[in-house]
Amino acid sequence: MLCVDIICHGVPSYKVWRKYLEFIVKKTCGKKYEISSIADVEFRKKINNNGVFNSKNLMINFKNGKSLIVNSERDLYLKGYSARLFLRPSCSKCKFASKKRYSDITIADCWGIENIYPNIDPHSGESLLIINTKKGRNILNEMKEHFLLISLDEDFVCKYNECYYRPTSFHKKRKSFFDNIDRISFKKNILLCLKTFGLTNKVKVFIPKPIKKIIHMFIKRG
Repeated sequence: MLCVDIICHGVPSYKVWRKYLEFIVKKTCGKKYEISSIADVEFRKKINNNGVFNSKNLMINFKNGKSLIVNSERDLYLKGYSARLFLRPSCSKCKFASKKRYSDITIADCWGIENIYPNIDPHSGESLLIINTKKGRNILNEMKEHFLLISLDEDFVCKYNECYYRPTSFHKKRKSFFDNIDRISFKKNILLCLKTFGLTNKVKVFIPKPIKKIIHMFIKRG
């Protein structure tokens, strides 16, 4: 038996994931559609744009034939995930996020490789392998003719993969996000926590609709 583990950024809340899918379905297909209209979802979808790869994408395929590709720099869910806004409580207490690994091989994203080897595109398919046991070393030796291998030191791993040696840390607005998860919309909740809302819009979010109507009436009269 070969044991393999991964360097994990953290696992998002399932409730948040469902709220995101509901938001995407209504935005893309219309209010009458439900999550069941989604055929499948592909994380880390590689997009080749004129020879430049980008793997930080999410592709959602719908049963009606539509497809949606979103990028982590613009998509609300991916931005919240990267910011560690809605990871599960257990992630901050993970006993396996340490240098003491119980597997034969640890695998991870090879973030930062372009800073050492500028000719390597980090989104084209590079992975990080950490050999923890003699069995893991033997397996790698059996497969190495099928790969291009580059040796890296532990300092490199620690610099670009924080969760290799300690559990993930949460976004400072995580509690606020979950306090408001059923009070305001998914989109507004994300925007508030990631500070992309101005003060005026932040106030508007929490004003009940009946009060908003009264305010608008006074504004029109004025």
